[in-house]
Amino acid sequence: MTSPAVPEVLRTQFFTVSSGLDADELFQLMRDFEASREGHASGLCWEITADPDDWGADCLVVGVRGDVGALEWYGATSCVPASDLNADGVEYYTFDGHVRAVHPGAEVDVETVRRALREFLTTGEQPTSVAWREFDPYQL
Repeated sequence: MTSPAVPEVLRTQFFTVSSGLDADELFQLMRDFEASREGHASGLCWEITADPDDWGADCLVVGVRGDVGALEWYGATSCVPASDLNADGVEYYTFDGHVRAVHPGAEVDVETVRRALREFLTTGEQPTSVAWREFDPYQL
């Protein structure tokens, strides 16, 4: 099985809020690239942050995996959506093949992921379009 070529814009683990990227176009590229990986059950994820050089900056993890996606928020608190789509952790990967264990409850429908991405890229704040619950990021 050969891996599809990664679109140039997706050849990063981090996007910044101030990048000026169109959220809907970016999300569609993410979905298209994930769908092109035939035979892979795992998802793909990226981090959107206010400042990739500041490990304390607010960060939204966005993942896609077929008809579902994943969201994790890291800021003053660590949160996942108040969802029950995945009772266990799920493996997602960065564009370059590094595994990222997505926490239980992080998976939601893809439209929720799209809305959250759009909101974060617009406001730079934790998306209010998602019902969040706190979680311990060190516990899977």
